[in-house]
Amino acid sequence: MAKTDWSRDDKVQPADMNQIGTEINNKLNASAYTAADVLAKIKTVDGTGSGLDADMVDGLHTTEGSINGSIAVRRAIDGFIQANGFKSTVANGTAPIGVTSSTMVPNLNAEMVGGKHASDFVGKVASASEVSITTTQQQVVGFTPAAQGNFVVYVYLRVTSSTILSGSVLYADATGYQTSNFVQSAPFDVGSYSLFPIYFNATAQFIQVVFTSNVPGAVKVSASITEV
Repeated sequence: MAKTDWSRDDKVQPADMNQIGTEINNKLNASAYTAADVLAKIKTVDGTGSGLDADMVDGLHTTEGSINGSIAVRRAIDGFIQANGFKSTVANGTAPIGVTSSTMVPNLNAEMVGGKHASDFVGKVASASEVSITTTQQQVVGFTPAAQGNFVVYVYLRVTSSTILSGSVLYADATGYQTSNFVQSAPFDVGSYSLFPIYFNATAQFIQVVFTSNVPGAVKVSASITEV
């Protein structure tokens, strides 16, 4: 466009008008200037030597990204992190996780609690409540252990009418079948009583707590067998 000298109030030449039209036709329409169009053009020049370099992408550094098989916590989160599993490789002496909440975690299955196995704690293996006793030997509760172990039996009585009462725990130890008595033909007045517990070692044979009262229905017995 050198034919027209605007400073000299020159006339516009046809060649100039043609050149202006050509320039306008070559311009990108605003409607075509979209994000998709810009992205498509950038993709044709990205890569090594393209001159495209950024410190952050979507507000994050590359060190905050994640790869397959890993989790990258890129921001403070308010919800749960969900995954198929969690594995810690930290050495003994360092806790693999830390919590501040004292709220119970449901369905948590752990091999040890406080450094102890479940077998280190007292476990109730059989229990019965308010069993009415008759004049013949009445079983209150029974249990067959899977293996030899130590057991304690606890008994609570609720006497509604004066009676003569006998009660025992029957079990087998390494010597053979044994009977340990809570009471033997002892008188009881109306009231509630906790009997002294009986501790014993038993083999894998049936253990049972039995009672007899000379007045039918005068005594209600509650008992628990615990493995210790």
